[in-house]
Amino acid sequence: MRSFQGLAQVYDRLMNHVDFGLFTEFYLQAVTRYSGKINKILDLACGTGGILLELLRRGYAVTGLDISEEMLALADQKIYQAGFVPSLTCQDMREFSLHGTVDLVLCAFDSLNYLLKKNDLKKVFSRVHRVLVPGGVFAFDVNSEYKVK
Repeated sequence: MRSFQGLAQVYDRLMNHVDFGLFTEFYLQAVTRYSGKINKILDLACGTGGILLELLRRGYAVTGLDISEEMLALADQKIYQAGFVPSLTCQDMREFSLHGTVDLVLCAFDSLNYLLKKNDLKKVFSRVHRVLVPGGVFAFDVNSEYKVK
């Protein structure tokens, strides 16, 4: 997607105010209220891997998925430098597929707001449903219409 070209180089500076550890902990605490044991996670629209890295540090098996090769290249570097082997895939969240299933799909930082058509949202939710184990959770955040305007 061309609209994300060049963003990777400044993304981490734009997000330097975010405490990824705290944000990750918030999501995990919220999700564990509704789900059983979580082992495998898909970080959908993972960007440069801030949350993905925090999940790896906590011992989860995580796959990061993003449409931007530039973002994934930075995530790969960041994760590798932290001593982990990244599992990353460059795919569009509207059309992705995985080998196997996951316990949790996490889509943070209003990434779903980049989808402008209801049908695109339906596609994402359908794809997420296909990769979740029975009883798995799709956790995401979005900006309200008020904030977007």
